[in-house]
Amino acid sequence: MFTIQHKAYGEGKVINKEMKGNDIMITAQFNNGKQCDFASGSFEMGVVKAEGALKAEIDAVIAARQAAEEARKNAMYSVVEKPVVSPVVKPTAPSKRRGRTPARKLTVKGPIQTQYEEYLKAAGYPITGKTGKDSTVPAYVKAVGQVLQEEDLTWAELEKNIEQIVTKYDVGGVCEDFGAKSNRTVINALKRFAEFVKSTKSSVKVGV
Repeated sequence: MFTIQHKAYGEGKVINKEMKGNDIMITAQFNNGKQCDFASGSFEMGVVKAEGALKAEIDAVIAARQAAEEARKNAMYSVVEKPVVSPVVKPTAPSKRRGRTPARKLTVKGPIQTQYEEYLKAAGYPITGKTGKDSTVPAYVKAVGQVLQEEDLTWAELEKNIEQIVTKYDVGGVCEDFGAKSNRTVINALKRFAEFVKSTKSSVKVGV
């Protein structure tokens, strides 16, 4: 039986291992009763560690995903894109609730959101399920949007602060319960966005 090492929970027993698209999903049971899912990005960022054959398998998945992403980026940036003109946003009156301004409406799809969607598609995540309903890609984009509303951030601001946001919504963070919503869709979507941001750091920066 494989084991993994988590920064906060220590050693955990791997109870399930499966491929989802081009990524691997590891489910582990820890001594404190926590049961968590980890994609390859969690191992890449050092949140959890594996050894032996399991580490070799995860490293192979990460390498294959990075190669696919690099090929996608090369194809993307070989095309000259027209500049994106941001819509004019009218100022809003302060909210009565806790003195905060109302969360910014994210109804206009900006380039970061679009590239995140393309990143998920290139990584093998499905857009629709067998029944024709929305699947992983739209669910992850929607989940990130919920965090943006909760934190009152734009996509560009999230890109700059994604590591802190992942820690905040991951296991042991102050917003752990929010991150665990919809069978951990929220935190998994944030981790995939963190991987996306990391993969584009060496490329041309975009804003919203």
